[in-house]
Amino acid sequence: MIEVACVWAGVVLGLAYAYRHGDAWLGPVLLFAAATLPNTLAHRPMPRLIMGPDIRQDLKALIPWPICLLIAACVAGRLLAHAGLVAHQGRPAGVLAWLAWQSLAVAPSEEWFFRGYVQSLLADRCKRALAIIGSAALFGVSHLIVQGQFPALLTFLPGLVLGWLYAQTGTLLAPIVFHCLANLCWVLA
Repeated sequence: MIEVACVWAGVVLGLAYAYRHGDAWLGPVLLFAAATLPNTLAHRPMPRLIMGPDIRQDLKALIPWPICLLIAACVAGRLLAHAGLVAHQGRPAGVLAWLAWQSLAVAPSEEWFFRGYVQSLLADRCKRALAIIGSAALFGVSHLIVQGQFPALLTFLPGLVLGWLYAQTGTLLAPIVFHCLANLCWVLA
């Protein structure tokens, strides 16, 4: 638990620095390194991307209820933005470039760190449900600290789904796909 707390604190400080100085490329590098280095030094296995040659098992975990939650989150985000309770993200300039960045760098690196490293270590030391809640809480608080906006704390909720998907499949593929869809949904809502 001390290892998770120390590594997480270092990651959040590094991400906050990168975010405030416009060094977006540094975030995924930091997340991958912060999860990989301690696992390598402790001779722990790295998280798996897929179970094996058949990815259908991982993708089946995305259907049906996580997709239903995603749709509900899109509607809720739209309503909250319309009511003025959260700032509307708007569409970024160059949606395709943004989507590629989110899909190839942000979602994989965040899932590698928060599910593959944090949740895995917590699951070794406590019950599965507490590991999911703990990784989702750190995910939400990280977004709050780095972005500096209270609505960023709402990432705790999809963090629960991401944690559940990782626990169900034992791989990062389903959480990465869901994460990409959630980010796209938030921007397009």
